[in-house]
Amino acid sequence: MSIESSGHQLPDEQFDPARFARLLSPGVPLDEQVAILEALNLRLPRGEELASMAWTLLDKCRRVNGVPDGAIDLCGTGGDCSGTFSISTVASFVVAGADIPVVKHGNRSITSKCGSVDCLEELGISAELQPEDVVPFLEEAGIAFLFAPVFHPAVGAVTKARHALSAKGCKTVFNILGPLVNPAFVPRRSLGVFCQELITPVAEALKELGIRRAMVYHGDGQDEVTLTGVTFFARLLDGEISQGTISPEELGFTRCTIDELAGGTAADNAQIARDILEGQLRDARRDVVVLNAAVAIQVSLDGEPDLRACVDRANDSIDSGRAAGVLKQAVRRSQQ
Repeated sequence: MSIESSGHQLPDEQFDPARFARLLSPGVPLDEQVAILEALNLRLPRGEELASMAWTLLDKCRRVNGVPDGAIDLCGTGGDCSGTFSISTVASFVVAGADIPVVKHGNRSITSKCGSVDCLEELGISAELQPEDVVPFLEEAGIAFLFAPVFHPAVGAVTKARHALSAKGCKTVFNILGPLVNPAFVPRRSLGVFCQELITPVAEALKELGIRRAMVYHGDGQDEVTLTGVTFFARLLDGEISQGTISPEELGFTRCTIDELAGGTAADNAQIARDILEGQLRDARRDVVVLNAAVAIQVSLDGEPDLRACVDRANDSIDSGRAAGVLKQAVRRSQQ
């Protein structure tokens, strides 16, 4: 059973933190790992359960220290099967071009053609940044990328089990956990989830993890703020969670079809990224990047800035050339 397809609830005592922790132990047989992951798929996890699992992973990670308090991570769970290009990855450069430090935690694709790291490597950015290199890279480029297997080596124990379930069309709880376990403990998050029912549990988990400001959203079947319909979100602001919606029209955007946001291979997505950042694309693909960047900019700024003003700031990041400059500096820094 897929995580998002179950409608019934199981009693709290059926979540066993020790059993989840066993997944990360060496020598656990593949069939037992698959069984544990399938059991976790029987229903959507609650916020406190996600936080418990996240802490288990964070306790084993290679931690990054010294990231500035204003830094943000833009990421999604993946697994929405929408086939869109690497929206949050491109939006990350736009946010960094708006003078907001970005520390993005990501991985290769498990359930799609192209994950964030696949796209970044095609752009010329190394996925092998080590913990001690993150802050110097961030200070020079304004953005840094954390490849999950480098920082969470313990999760390598379940790679075969995850692929086995992916081959059967099943996501796992690790799709949800990835955006929660940034090893730099970035205090602000802009986070997309693959089904609407996950919005509130993930926001609650972020609160349990001590995150100060976050937006968790799902838009019309996508783990992004979308142009194809209404986006539902939960906002976490200093311990309080509120819900709302975003429609493209209220921010001056035109709705589009999902086909207009289509991506492809890593090479395809990297070329789309370059064309957007260099100002050569001015269609729905640019608009959806600007919209997602604007939401992240709003999360990054203290107070409650107007989202339309954040849209203007995202557009200026591209039009001024600063977003493209961030990409060039990140590539240059990767080659050193």
